[in-house]
Amino acid sequence: MNQHDDVQYGRYFIRVSSISDLVRATAFIDGDDAPVAQAEGDTADGAVDTLCEMLDRRDGDREAARRRIGKFAVPTSKEYGEAWATLDLAPKLHAMALAHAAAGDAGLTVAELAAAAGYPTPAGVNLQYGMMAREIADALDMDLPKKPAYKGADAALGLIGWPGEPREDALVWVMHPELRKVVL
Repeated sequence: MNQHDDVQYGRYFIRVSSISDLVRATAFIDGDDAPVAQAEGDTADGAVDTLCEMLDRRDGDREAARRRIGKFAVPTSKEYGEAWATLDLAPKLHAMALAHAAAGDAGLTVAELAAAAGYPTPAGVNLQYGMMAREIADALDMDLPKKPAYKGADAALGLIGWPGEPREDALVWVMHPELRKVVL
């Protein structure tokens, strides 16, 4: 490796730099400028290997801290925050997420989510939320739920929330409290 090399390690972008006889490897989450970990060594390979071990421990600790819903592990608020910082949400999708988070445990129906975003019909809600969930999953380098939360849903929606108690025969979608903390 030369003076400044970049390495991709899972969801992390690693910048390697040499300063005199010291080699420093610094990890960033893709799309974020704040460093998440740093290691130093005598060689670039040594610094990167040490940093990768640190990142693996970090990810393992985070996985262990997640709340479980069946086999699905809900990210922590800190993880959602890191992912949220990388998103470039359209204003309507951001408005929908804000309204959803503000609804708390009462949740919102798909029609209410659509109205919050200014969509004329509920048809776009699952699509937009599914795309947002996939972006969050990509930012966190995590697998999505294997099965949808309800028939006809996008399995990615499980990363946003879960089905609550129906209202007037309409499905209610409740945002995970870990995500709510970040959105609000």
